[in-house]
Amino acid sequence: MESSSIARNYADALLTLATRDDGRDSYGAYINGLADVLERDATFQRFLAAPQVPESTKNEVLGKALTGQAPSLFVRFIQKMVTNRRQMLLGEVATEYNNLRDTQEGRVQARVTVSRELSEADRESLMLRIASALARESGQVLVTGHTDSSPIRTARFPSNWHLSEERAQTVRRLLIGGGVQADRVRAEGRADGEPLAANDTPANKALNRRVEITLMVSRSGQGAIRSATTAEPTVPARGASGGRP
Repeated sequence: MESSSIARNYADALLTLATRDDGRDSYGAYINGLADVLERDATFQRFLAAPQVPESTKNEVLGKALTGQAPSLFVRFIQKMVTNRRQMLLGEVATEYNNLRDTQEGRVQARVTVSRELSEADRESLMLRIASALARESGQVLVTGHTDSSPIRTARFPSNWHLSEERAQTVRRLLIGGGVQADRVRAEGRADGEPLAANDTPANKALNRRVEITLMVSRSGQGAIRSATTAEPTVPARGASGGRP
């Protein structure tokens, strides 16, 4: 069986557990978080992939890390994946879980990308226009910050993740200031884990330095999950060398 089919089966099982536990959103956040750590943390990758480390040891470590944080059903699900030696499919399972939710809840995705650099005034004007549009719609809003692959290590931003998180939080504050209810808007940092292009040219790196704003509504409402992407960083990476991540 191909890995995509296996991942889809696991995602279907996880969604069934999440529905039973009345926790589709929280289970989604946990599986996406684990997948993100697996993608970004080389030490975690090596630990989970190491054939010389018994599955029981991996499950013990994961259990200690997740117990008290994630629902017990979710923890047991992840440990079952490890026991079956499917832990390296976490990223694919997360993707399939999100796709299944979109299908079952009648959601689709659309994205608008602003691929030119914006002045501070233009950026704030754009955020206010987006905020005005979001305020007229229903649904939750997810703001994700992104960087390019250039590493940053400063007192203000110890890592690319910290920079991407601050970018997302800055846009969240602008949206709230523009009239979007605070409890509708969630901000997350994604560091350099979701590039739009290869980080091999200055132009491509500029595309990857961005903030994405996603509105999630059901088809019975407005009919789409709509995303806006700004390619210019909202928060300057002060003190970084070699450009702004």
